[in-house]
Amino acid sequence: QTVYDWESDKRRSKPLDDGTMSFFWRAHTITCLVIAMSYLFYVAILEQPSEDSSYNTKR
Repeated sequence: QTVYDWESDKRRSKPLDDGTMSFFWRAHTITCLVIAMSYLFYVAILEQPSEDSSYNTKR
């Protein structure tokens, strides 16, 4: 016999959700994700590119 009883640990029922995936379904997480995606969409698609080298280095 080992120090820890692994057989009883296997027989126990395991929870279906351990909390790692439900984190992404919280309201504040989805809100932050939508805001971040909207900002990235704006910068990548809608913002006019600047050819000014001093502006681009500060960015």
